[in-house]
Amino acid sequence: MARYQGADLSFDVPNDWDDKSIVAFSAPAKPGTIVPNVTLTRDKMKPEETLDAYCDRTIVDMVKNLAAFKLIGKEARKVGESPAVEIVFAWNGSSGKQVQQQMLIVSTGGKAVVGLNLTCDSNDAKKLAPIAERIFNSFNLTPRA
Repeated sequence: MARYQGADLSFDVPNDWDDKSIVAFSAPAKPGTIVPNVTLTRDKMKPEETLDAYCDRTIVDMVKNLAAFKLIGKEARKVGESPAVEIVFAWNGSSGKQVQQQMLIVSTGGKAVVGLNLTCDSNDAKKLAPIAERIFNSFNLTPRA
């Protein structure tokens, strides 16, 4: 069995199970506002799928599922030695207009994708962009044993 290790917990999972873990952090709550948050997700690309094709498929899904979806930008990047794509978009959420910056990073091994996502109220997007960049720049992938 593989061992999942978090900051303050750990447990065993079968080796052949897919890691679909989600990690989330949020800014302190303020009544009546959309609280900025960062989530980390894991997913797998389809066989023979490239990162760019995975991103395009993700964008198509968001167009279908997010009200008033608007793509603001899509840019190829690198995180360490790993290929990555940054996607910035806006949509009308249940609490108002929101903006998300996603950094989709090819994980070690080449077929898994780690998503590092900062979401906030659209009015806070410019103010939080440097924070998102610091978070993205601090991200480090460690090969799994």
